[in-house]
Amino acid sequence: DLLKAGKVLLTERNLSRKDGSTVPVAMNSKMMPDETYHTAMRDISKAKHLEEETNTAHRELERFVYTISHDLRTPLAAIIGFADFLQNEHEKQWDEQTEDILREIEKAGTKMLKLLEDLLCLATVGRLERPKSPVSAAEVVNSVLAELKSRPDHAGTRVSIGELPSLHVPETFLTQVFSNLIGNALRYASKTTEGINIGGEAQGHRVRFFVRDHGRGISEIERERIFEVFFRGENAQKTEGSGLGLAIVQKVAQAYGGKAWLEDTPGGGCTFWVEMEDVPPAV
Repeated sequence: DLLKAGKVLLTERNLSRKDGSTVPVAMNSKMMPDETYHTAMRDISKAKHLEEETNTAHRELERFVYTISHDLRTPLAAIIGFADFLQNEHEKQWDEQTEDILREIEKAGTKMLKLLEDLLCLATVGRLERPKSPVSAAEVVNSVLAELKSRPDHAGTRVSIGELPSLHVPETFLTQVFSNLIGNALRYASKTTEGINIGGEAQGHRVRFFVRDHGRGISEIERERIFEVFFRGENAQKTEGSGLGLAIVQKVAQAYGGKAWLEDTPGGGCTFWVEMEDVPPAV
């Protein structure tokens, strides 16, 4: 049908050689005006080999990050716990300088623990199967907002919630997506009178969500790198964070057949979009 409509059909196949081996080829097929079919084939063995090497290296890197992040959490939690214990149980024994040192140890340890947790999440994205029942995005958003209520930048911020479709994506990862996007909006744009808008829509098997703020916005130069691992823009330099939040959002979206992107908010600010494929797991 595509060929009859005059369109080019692109396919990949494995063709058999005389010696019994196979070779991957890319095929471009098109119907000509005289109703004959013309097909061009190209050997893509090198490209496939390079793709497999890249995928293997990527999987090894993910396993390495997962192992390191997992193994370091226990001793780091002990460091934070002991520093907190010394501050609370023996505070009268320390001079001011020692108390400052203990606070810095706890602060640095907590920051490192958050970084490890983010790395662990980044490494595990895509490992969880889709849930059999759709997950309520509305419930996830309400849970995230309830958790963020204690933050100083949340106080007095108006949050408007629109339609939020359910979809077959693990609740853990959906929580990561909204926690990072809403958290960023509160952190960088909560002081505006317009507040924050959250919503979404379903189109066939595609579901997309947005988190819109009315803050300072992001420069064109920074937008090209905003989803990179460890990248922190100018607005983020004076705030806490691991630089992994948006990278996690992008990886979750890609792991479930979608993508994340950024648009201008009319009147100023940023609107982050996340689109994912909603496909029930095979029975």
